[in-house]
This record gives sequence, structure tokens and C-alpha cells, in this order.
Amino acid sequence: MILSKGDRIKIKHPGNFFRGVLLEAEKESVSMVLLNPDLRPGYNPWSSEFSLLAGFGVDQEWKGGSLKGLNDFIHKTQGEWRFPFFSYSLKDSIENLNTQHSDELGFPVAGMILPKLVFRIHQGYLEVLRGDLDPERFLKSKPNPFPERVPEIKAEMSREEYLLAVEKIKVHLQMGDAYEVTYCQNFRAEAEQFPMASYLNSLFKKYPSPMAGFFKYEDSILASNSPERFLKKKGNTLFSQPMKGTARRGGSMEEDEKIAMQLMSSEKERAENIMITDLVRNDLGRIAVPGGVKVEELCGHHLFPTVHQLITTVSCEMKEGLEMEEILQATFPMGSMTGAPKISSMEIIDRLETFHRGMFSGSIGYMNPEGDFDLNVTIRSAFYNQKKSFLNLPVGGAITIASQAEEEYMECLVKLKAQEEVIRSIFV
Repeated sequence: MILSKGDRIKIKHPGNFFRGVLLEAEKESVSMVLLNPDLRPGYNPWSSEFSLLAGFGVDQEWKGGSLKGLNDFIHKTQGEWRFPFFSYSLKDSIENLNTQHSDELGFPVAGMILPKLVFRIHQGYLEVLRGDLDPERFLKSKPNPFPERVPEIKAEMSREEYLLAVEKIKVHLQMGDAYEVTYCQNFRAEAEQFPMASYLNSLFKKYPSPMAGFFKYEDSILASNSPERFLKKKGNTLFSQPMKGTARRGGSMEEDEKIAMQLMSSEKERAENIMITDLVRNDLGRIAVPGGVKVEELCGHHLFPTVHQLITTVSCEMKEGLEMEEILQATFPMGSMTGAPKISSMEIIDRLETFHRGMFSGSIGYMNPEGDFDLNVTIRSAFYNQKKSFLNLPVGGAITIASQAEEEYMECLVKLKAQEEVIRSIFV
């Protein structure tokens, strides 16, 4: 049975279908799949319009090293579902910066895709939004071959090198060069093959996150189990939800409650969040009507499968006539992944980090036919290059003057733990 645009059928086994969509996305040259978990208190999912939204292939696309031409492409493709993506490297053209690290992963710096095939699952129904679709393709899908053994994941920098880098950042903070820096390190594995679709399917089932997604562009693949929203546009309103302040989950309900209270009362963790909240308010203030920026929730406590998080929601009413290019010029990259002030923090990051971030701490998402969009922050993500046969697992956190280097190092390991567990489990 072939379905065409506007057709919809009931999905009997959504879990199997989700898995099949991811497996088939991995076999495409270009694809993007956005996943919604079952709604639970505290989650802020992609959209109530879908539990899965996917685009396969390329009918039309815009891509480049800057934002030039993005608005033209949006106008040309209006009335369609489109899939934008922006790497951290886009900062160079926005803020006139240069990175010293070479890009190994190979994603374009920025782009937007109008796929040949677009479909979604909404309220238990599969609906075709563009192109023709055979549902049996996904129910019969089989994974690509697995490697014979679990890839060995190694830190690119030693614990001692990380601790030294944090102390160097704190010197910058003491000198007034910045007051918060989001510093990241990379964990890497060599792997001739790596089952990215199976990995994300397992990770999402075990640790569902509200802004998860899969993105493949030729040889480069991103599997993101992100809990963080960068920017959402609905009508003339923008929403940003910076996530700063993290603590591990407890082993019992009583321990969880104790950790949550400690996190919510921690001056250091709240300061991390409030500093970035101020930066986001400033960014949005550049494109908002006078008095249009509001903090909807400050340092709200949200519980995720592996961590406690403090999340702030900031909104703004935009000035008339603004389009996506102008919005991103004012807000990208997201302050939660740079620190503050942005430019000086990014310069410190580039000097002290040991890898090219690329799509890590960038963004993927969707734009609907009305021109509204939703973009995540590509954290809690794995990156694989099929041609060069390597896997990157970057993690990091905010460094402030109150940070203890050893505690920051342990926070990185907590964030990496879920990914490592799932990688081991899929090879059983």
C-alpha cells in the first residue's frame, strides 16, 4: 500500500515503526528524524503536532558558511515542512571569529532542507505530508551490520589536562575576561561501522528526552538525545529555554529529593543559570519590542532520567518584519553553550578546547508550513563519520569562579554515562 500526501493510517505498533524509521533514515543520503517522548510533567517536547516527524532525501536545499540566502530559501519554499540545521561553526561568520581546530566530522556549517518525503506520527496515526510512502518499508527494516566488538571509548584529554584547563579558565574569570565559560571535552572511538540508528533508538527508549533527533548528511551522522531547547517561534513570540545547573540522579526517591533540594538551593548552580538567563534576555532584547522580554520561569527544577536540571524559560514579542536570518544573527550560538559574555567566552573556548565542535552545541529542528520553527541544542549527542570511521561523544559544563575542577570533571562523566551504557548494551 502506497500512501500519498494527506493520507493517514493507524499505527498498530508505534515502537517498532519508530525503530524502522530510524533504521531507514540511516540508509538515506540525507535525512532528519525528530522524536517526542510520552508527555510527562516537566517535559517541554518539540511539539504537540507530532510524536515523530521525519524528512527523507532532498528536493531543494540551502546551505552555506553563513546565513546569507536563508530568508530567500524560506520564502521560496513557504507552505512546506522544512528541516534546518546550524553548526557551532556558524559563530565565525556571525561574530567574525576564527577557529584553530580543523573540522573532521564534515557537516555543512548551516543549511535547510526541503525533503522529497515528509511524514509524521500524530496521536497514533501515520500521516504523509509530502511525497509517497510505503509503510511496510519501516516495519520490515533491518539494521546495518554491527562491528564485531564494542568500540573502545577514550578521552582525548587526560583528567590532569582537563583540570589544568579549568584552572586556566578560572584565571580568565579572575581577570574579568568572562564570568562564565562553557568548557567541553571530547571522548572518541575508532569504529569502521557504528549503528547510529540502533544507538539512538535504544538511548531514547531508555532515557527519553524531549528534543531528541537524528540527522544524516552524506557521510556525517548525528544522534542527539537532547533535553534542551534553543529557540522556538510561535507566531510573533520567541521562546528560549537555557539549561544550566546539573546534578546526578539519586538511587532512591529519598535521595532524589535530597539532591533536588541541594541543586535548587545551590548558589553556584543558580548563578550559572542566572548568568546565562541574563545573556539570553539581552540577545532577545535586540529583536524584541520595547518591554517585550519576559522570564516565564527562573531556575525551574526539571527531572530527567539521568540528571536533575535547572531550566529557565525566557520569551519575547518580536519586532515586526523579522525573519529567521535576523533572529539567528541576534541569538546564535546559544549562550548555554558559550558562556558570557559570548565573544570573549568563545575565544577562550577555542584556545583551550582540543577539538572542533562542529554540530555539537549547534542545532537541528523543523520549520512548519506557517513559518514557525523549533530548534534544539545538540548536546547529549553522538557524532559519527562513516567515511573516516570515528565516533565523537563530546560533553561539558559551565565553569564559574566558584567551580571546583574535580567536580566539573565528574559532571562530564555523569553526562557521558548514559551514552556509554547504551553503546555497551546494543552489542549484547
